[in-house]
Amino acid sequence: PASNLWRRECLKHLRKLVRFCEKNYGRRMLGYHPCGQHTGEWFYLRSWEPRLSGFSPAMNGGFRHWLKKRYETDATLRKAWGNQRVTLDNAAVPSAQQRRNTTLGLFRDPHAERQLLDFYEYKQLAMEEPLEDMARVIKEETGGNKIVTFFYGYFFDMCGIPSGPQISGHFAMQRMLKCPHVDILCSPISYFDRGSGGCGPFMTAVDSVSAAGKLWLNEDDTRTYLTPSDAGFGRVNIPKETLWIHDRNYGNILPRRMACWYMDLGGTGWLDGQDIWDNIRQLKHHYETSLAAPATFSPEVAVIVDERSAMALACKSTIMRPQVYLLRKRLYRLGAPIRIHYLDDLIAGKIPPCKAYIFLNPFMLDKQTRSAIAKATKGKTAVYFYGSGCLGEKLNDKLMGELIGMQVSRIESPSAQTTYLKDENPLLAGLPGGVFGSKSKLTPLWAIDKGEDITPLATLPDGHPIVAARRSDDGLRVYIGTTDAPAAFLRNILKASGIHLYIDSNDVINADKNFLAITATTAGKKQISLPESKTVRDLHDNAILTTNTTSLEILMANGETRLLLLEEDGK
Repeated sequence: PASNLWRRECLKHLRKLVRFCEKNYGRRMLGYHPCGQHTGEWFYLRSWEPRLSGFSPAMNGGFRHWLKKRYETDATLRKAWGNQRVTLDNAAVPSAQQRRNTTLGLFRDPHAERQLLDFYEYKQLAMEEPLEDMARVIKEETGGNKIVTFFYGYFFDMCGIPSGPQISGHFAMQRMLKCPHVDILCSPISYFDRGSGGCGPFMTAVDSVSAAGKLWLNEDDTRTYLTPSDAGFGRVNIPKETLWIHDRNYGNILPRRMACWYMDLGGTGWLDGQDIWDNIRQLKHHYETSLAAPATFSPEVAVIVDERSAMALACKSTIMRPQVYLLRKRLYRLGAPIRIHYLDDLIAGKIPPCKAYIFLNPFMLDKQTRSAIAKATKGKTAVYFYGSGCLGEKLNDKLMGELIGMQVSRIESPSAQTTYLKDENPLLAGLPGGVFGSKSKLTPLWAIDKGEDITPLATLPDGHPIVAARRSDDGLRVYIGTTDAPAAFLRNILKASGIHLYIDSNDVINADKNFLAITATTAGKKQISLPESKTVRDLHDNAILTTNTTSLEILMANGETRLLLLEEDGK
């Protein structure tokens, strides 16, 4: 993608293709969806393997060209990189050894390793810039009247790759969202936790896509009961499980008014069942009917992720895989709907006020961003995970303490597995025993310093508290100094923040004021609580389940999804 020759040839042939399609089939063309690189989804080839990419002459030349625009002079570059021998003409992409090594354990020194941070920033742009150019060409050839779509922005799923998301090319989403020529961004439903009883999460911070005035489109390539038995990726065994999963996926997109296509990825009859299309027909009818009314999706919880911080990480999956990719399993089981945004939206004031903010990876922050976070979370709840705020111009424990609202000290431990304290604190109410957190050695690792207003919640075997809370005029602050936390613990934090829970169990829910989707992760009775009195009707059979109530109980099978309409009483 960094090759100027490839870029020129790509645009030349794309322009010819669009011109041909418009001339011959223009009235039938809705839009254009260019695909390329790994599986056509615009991340670097073989990223899912424990490999590094970007050593080609084209990448090296593109990097130098970008550095010249950024630094302009040799003196400025030398100061930034701390290297008196480098010039704009001899600067090179980092070697494999440089990429594998770090100076701060799992983190990079923002000054001493500026070459690495610059390279990984450029590596994202090298992939994203050609897409902008393609979009512009399509708009020029269609008079701006046809849709432009790309696979891009797989923030969460790129966090699961072995060498870290910074190698992917998908971390320039903030720039992509500003491109005026791109209308739709899309991905498959995540291949993580997508089977029966799973949450079927989004791959990106979908609410940032809406905030930018663009549409997010889910590719629903569910491995139905009609797929081969070894199809994998959450393949379901029986017809009703297929319908339940399609219903669950619908429950994720409807409140946000997002889009969906159904895909037989193998082209072998995955969707060749009348029962499947009868179900989809009902969902489509409800979706089109719902568009007549304004959306009412207004979660009280915001999950915040950051692209830039990923550039300052070691090329490993030690942090981002558990703390972002896998943690989604907890976030979709909080009992309350969530909105998911990039940190840039918080800085720009694009996120509606929430009662709680869950920050997954804000490692490297400048003063402006720290100030914006403090302002947005003032008087609210803020939850931080391992390493939050640790990098300023260098590794800085004081700045980290200021962000999370509790001072910290560095410690050593063979792992970051932690155990809840036995305490009467509501944040620990009803939690099961056992350990949680990273089995890996996290370096550096921080413990919470003691203080009169500090409440330790979980400790390492040696007694150091790495999970703690503090309530002050700034609001409730919770630091989870490892890479995971059980959903039940996170739900306790939401309860302490005055957030309404539709269900207090590990089942998957999504909701707005008029709609509730629930997927059972276990069989049994589900006790549902509504924020206001409603008449509850089943979407599929139109049966009224209850009237004039704020609570109801439903018996569900494991993996079953129920789609419920919440109507004003008497209507």
